[in-house]
Amino acid sequence: MNNKNKPEAELQGIESALAELEVAREDGMIDFARYLQLKANYETRKATLLEELGFITPIPDHDSQRAAIKIQHSRRSMIEEQAADEETERQQTNKQSLIDRLCDSMSANRLTPIIGDTVRHERIFDIDSDKVLGVAANGGGHAGAARSELGTTVPSVFPASAELSGAIPILPQRKLSITEQLAVLWAKKSNYPLADRHRIARVAQYNAVKMGVFNAKKDYLKFQKTQLLEEVIEAAEKENMPDVRAHAEHLKNNLKRSFTDIVEDLGLCRRKKGSDPLDILARWPIRCYVTTSYYDFVERALEAANKKPRTRLCLWNLDVVDLRKEHKPADDDWEPSAEEPIVYHLFGSEHYPESMLLCEDDYVEYLMYLAQDKVGDSGDRFILPFVESRLRNSSLLLLGYRLHDWDFRVLLRVLRKAKQTGKKSSGRSAPDSVAIQLDAKDQFEITKDDKAKENATEYLTGYFDEAKLKVDWDRTDSFLETLWTQCPHKK
Repeated sequence: MNNKNKPEAELQGIESALAELEVAREDGMIDFARYLQLKANYETRKATLLEELGFITPIPDHDSQRAAIKIQHSRRSMIEEQAADEETERQQTNKQSLIDRLCDSMSANRLTPIIGDTVRHERIFDIDSDKVLGVAANGGGHAGAARSELGTTVPSVFPASAELSGAIPILPQRKLSITEQLAVLWAKKSNYPLADRHRIARVAQYNAVKMGVFNAKKDYLKFQKTQLLEEVIEAAEKENMPDVRAHAEHLKNNLKRSFTDIVEDLGLCRRKKGSDPLDILARWPIRCYVTTSYYDFVERALEAANKKPRTRLCLWNLDVVDLRKEHKPADDDWEPSAEEPIVYHLFGSEHYPESMLLCEDDYVEYLMYLAQDKVGDSGDRFILPFVESRLRNSSLLLLGYRLHDWDFRVLLRVLRKAKQTGKKSSGRSAPDSVAIQLDAKDQFEITKDDKAKENATEYLTGYFDEAKLKVDWDRTDSFLETLWTQCPHKK
């Protein structure tokens, strides 16, 4: 290529770029200020090239180029729209298949829901529904100060401020979940010195070393109560609700009540818009509910539905003699039913702080006992036989989890263990099927790219390689509302 051809080739490239720039501006794909800046740069370089060429190169027809590019863009848009329509149809088909399967399982009394903390955490702590702890007000107060500590200045946005970007260098610009925000505030209160202050198990481990395991868990429960009540007090002041504020201040001065009692007393979940997932679950004819939450929200929802639930715990570090009478395994031949279901707390209860899986060491010890299939030297089975049978032989519906959390990862090990045990004893794979409902906005590993969701599904399938696994990427409340509407086997 001679020297004259080089500027001619560059000039042709600039003409094409200018044409594409005009199309982008007409389609609203570029900011106007950015459009002017790019056009000025191209035009300046174009003038220089024309001068070098002695104005001998004809100026291409911009209109023709723009028309050709518009045709290309139109074809590309049609292909993308068709692919999007096909993907939407595929997702709807998969969802309907999942709904049908769950309805069949419920009809056969083979559905066991497993419920995580996130089903309720946002409804409880996100007082003003902006995805951030505290109340978006101009005033001071503890809750307002909490928002400042979290680096939050705009509702619904959790920017990587100077403090948080230093705290979480590998996850810039990511919104923290409510649980992670609680961890950041508890870390602040505890003078946690490390960078990963959003990881609740790490913060709990630090406090366990500093003040002892039992005291660290009690401190966490006290912290949650205090944080919640401070938010309620500030919200009541903002909304001019003196009775609510007085009641919350009274509760704050008497923290002996359980966290569940405080939440129910204040009616926080009932005030939220939309259906409460636990209320929907409680209306179904289900015999066994498994939860990894420390709190009694499932039991309260069942009681509100005129049922008589019985609470049982995984005794991974407790002795039966330490339990209240109402929590001890029944000596008779009681069989859970739809009207008198069992609620099994897999990861402990706030009524027995030592039983809560909270610190990193708790999860390690829990997995050790799981591998042995017994607790310590007692010889007791790790999981209550009836519950183990349900995990092994029924269809499972997992709700309210995040892929990166300790509780979800350990839960997968529990379910995998039940599956392997069932296969050894009966010669067949178990459970029948596994449905995992994951709210995509809570999974920071999952991008808007559907390929990421496919990869996550493949990862989960690895734990249930012979089970019929389905993953739904909808919100928990929307998913359950759809299931409730379409499933005829309900009470």
